[in-house]
Amino acid sequence: MSLFAFATETLIVRHKTGDTAYGISTISHITFPTDGSGVVLNFSDGTSKTFYRAQFVSLRFNSDLSGVDFVDSNDNQAILYNNSSSEIIVLGEECAIEVYAANGALVAEGKGTVLNVSQLSAGTYVVKAAGLTSKIVKR
Repeated sequence: MSLFAFATETLIVRHKTGDTAYGISTISHITFPTDGSGVVLNFSDGTSKTFYRAQFVSLRFNSDLSGVDFVDSNDNQAILYNNSSSEIIVLGEECAIEVYAANGALVAEGKGTVLNVSQLSAGTYVVKAAGLTSKIVKR
């Protein structure tokens, strides 16, 4: 599943020296090196830009995608949430996906790279997948 299936127009890279915006149409793909060194934006013209873990803070799209939570610097997984389709997406290998309510109750679970949570009420949830933990806000 492509990361860009859920994003429109602009990718914002937040790093310690500020934010940088890139047009989605200029990016061919994003990679998370297996050594956990950061994130690499690969552009359609064959060039690339690396944001090292020491500088890199987060990626955000100006769409219904809530963002990328790249928690474990020793892993190349990422958790995404698409509010418009109520899908939690795990970039990387198939894995167990668990969703917890604010009171700690397990409210949804599945195995794979996508979990539909349309049955859940609006609110804040904690997602655990592939050794990562991420907070999502369902609208």
